[in-house]
This record gives sequence, structure tokens and C-alpha cells, in this order.
Amino acid sequence: MTNPDVEIVTVCDAYEPAMDRAVGLTGGAAKPVRDYRYVLDNREIDAVVITTPEHWHAIMCIDACDAGKDVYVEKPAAHNIRDGRLMVDAARRNKRVVQVGTQQRSGAHFQRAVRYVQEGRLGDVHYATCWHHSHRSAPPAKVTGGPPPGLDWDLWLGPAPALPYEEVWSVGRRGYWDFWGGMITEWGSHLTDIILWAMQAQAPESVAAVGGLFDRRHGEIPDLLQASYTFPGFVFHYSILGHNTYGLNGDPGAARFGSFGMQFHGTKGTIFVDRSGFRLTPQPRRVQEEDQPPSAGAPDSRQPGLLLHPRCLAGALGDLRAARAPRAQLPRLREEPATAHCRHRRRPSDQCREPPGKYRVPRRSPARVGRPERRGGRRRGGHPARNRDVPGALDSKGALT
Repeated sequence: MTNPDVEIVTVCDAYEPAMDRAVGLTGGAAKPVRDYRYVLDNREIDAVVITTPEHWHAIMCIDACDAGKDVYVEKPAAHNIRDGRLMVDAARRNKRVVQVGTQQRSGAHFQRAVRYVQEGRLGDVHYATCWHHSHRSAPPAKVTGGPPPGLDWDLWLGPAPALPYEEVWSVGRRGYWDFWGGMITEWGSHLTDIILWAMQAQAPESVAAVGGLFDRRHGEIPDLLQASYTFPGFVFHYSILGHNTYGLNGDPGAARFGSFGMQFHGTKGTIFVDRSGFRLTPQPRRVQEEDQPPSAGAPDSRQPGLLLHPRCLAGALGDLRAARAPRAQLPRLREEPATAHCRHRRRPSDQCREPPGKYRVPRRSPARVGRPERRGGRRRGGHPARNRDVPGALDSKGALT
């Protein structure tokens, strides 16, 4: 507001107290208006700044472009992909300037970090990650009594579904998909932008995500989300935690925002960057030292008995003598490779589920277990027993029990 090249003419808000505070910041020079369409009707206004909840971004931006105004819109640019494309179409159709508030691009150290990636100083970058791990949030207080004085609730809802004020604010607007996209669009707009900028990437080839409401019991939006994007030449992973602040770079996350940042992993090194700066870590060379003893107290794979621990073997023999259930049962351990196989084959999770306590064993002799058959040059596995549910154990003669 101190820029001499800018004159703030009008302030618009659906909540009158907030609008009055904004007018006060201009020294009373700006005119208060409740409905944004009256702002667009003013031909003296050259540009507008949109700082509303994100479900309003697209329609305001499109209307502003159609009215001949340039636009600065807060991130995230749009509430969904379709809205974003309509915004781009409106800007191009009307030849308007539309800028999104991903202001990290203006930071000199962000520009340097991006340049290092693009100049190849990290080598070939095949993996990038970013995260936002935040403190636990207190459950919201129940709201009763309708909208506060001065709030035009219907105008605030705008293009969103007509939900009661008490229902929305008893959870918070950030608890509903109708008003928010979660932290992956909130902080994600800032963090993902740097990744795509540095990697000169656009749309991913595929996306996979898992998450849910684990710590927070109110609302619809997950408080834990892990999303992986496959781009040509690299994989990008985004991590969101709402119950723990420990970052992927080792930051315990004591700050108000918790822990957040971006990392690029290349063949020559790794670079971490956040709003405080960046750190470049060269990739160490592996040196084989034949007779180098392991450090005191640290297990090493070259220590005799580390992988075949005497206690583990003795425990297994004791279980056999006592006819107890083994400590690492085959039916339980088989879930791990089965889960990995489902991921590798890209099969839906419901196709990988098996009845609890039972599974099918291929009809093979013990001598051929683990050795695939070959027919006509193709690698073929054994067929599962179609009509025999067994616990999967073999007796001393190799027969199914």
C-alpha cells in the first residue's frame, strides 16, 4: 500500500468488520463495496487482487478478465483442475495479465537453487520431494446462533453448496472439500511450484496417493497424505502429516509452521531449500575398505552372525521342540511380498486381498519351489491350487499339511 505507482480505489468483502479494517489501512481513501461485481463495473480500476477463500478464485478471476481487468490471485490459483483451465482460457481470450501468488519465485536463494538443478550441478535428478509436517490442531468449538453481525453468509458461500453457517464453522472451512483442497493445495502450491520450476516439468504421467483422517476426527480432508507423481525422468513425492512435525531433512519442526521444505536428489548431490536458505550436500563416493573394522557399538553386515543371529536360530529350534507357533510365521510373512507384488503389478488393492488365515499354495514339488517353469521361452509361474485352502506348511517329506 506504500507503492507510489498504485492507488487503492475500492475494498470489497462479505464481512463488514474485515472490510472496515481494510479501508482503515488505506487511511479511509478506499471505497467499501460488499459485492465484487460493482468493483468490476468501475472502469477506472485497472487491476484487482483476489484474496478470498479458494472456492471463489475462479469465478472472480474469469469475471475480472471479461471486464478488462488484470488480476493478481492468491494461491492456490483454483479450487480444481477445471476451474484452473477456465481461468487460463479467460486470461488468453481477453489478453489479460494474471499472476498467481507463489511469491517464493521472487526469493534470490530459490532462484539460485533452481539454477543449480537446471545447470546439472546435482547430476541427473531422478527424485524430488517436499513436505509439510505440522503441529496437531485443537478440535474446533461448536458454533451456534447463526452468522455473526455484518457477515453476508450467502455471499460468502457464493458458488459453493448452501451449507448452514453452524455446520461449516463448527468444523472450520478447512474441513470441507467444498471450500478447501487440503494442505496439498495450500502449502503445496508453494512447494510444488519450486519442484516443477526446477525440473521444468508440467503434468505428471501418473499419480498415486494414500491417506486419511487418523489424528483429527472432524471434517472431510485427510490429516495424513502421501502422494507420488511420476514424471518423465523422475518421481516427485509429497508428504503431509498433521500430527508430527519431524521433517524429511531431520528438522524437528519446532517453528510455528512445523517443518517444511523441498529436496532434489541427484547423482552428484542433494539440495535442500526452504524460505530460510538452501543447503547443498555432495554425493559421497563409496569406498571399499577391506579390513576396516566396524565402529564400536554399530552393527555391520560383515560381522559374523549378524544376519543369521544365534539367538534367532536357537529360538526357532526351541519353538519346534515345544511345538509352539513360530515367532515369524510363514502365513504372516507372506503378506509382505504379496503387498509388494500388488504394488509392482499396479493391481488394485481389492484384487490383492486374501481371506484371513488362508491362502493358496502352488501345486509344485518342494524341489521346484521358487523355480519358475519355462514354456515356449516365456516365464510362467505355477498355477494356484484351485480347490484346496491350506495353511501353507510342508511336512518333513515335502507334502502339504
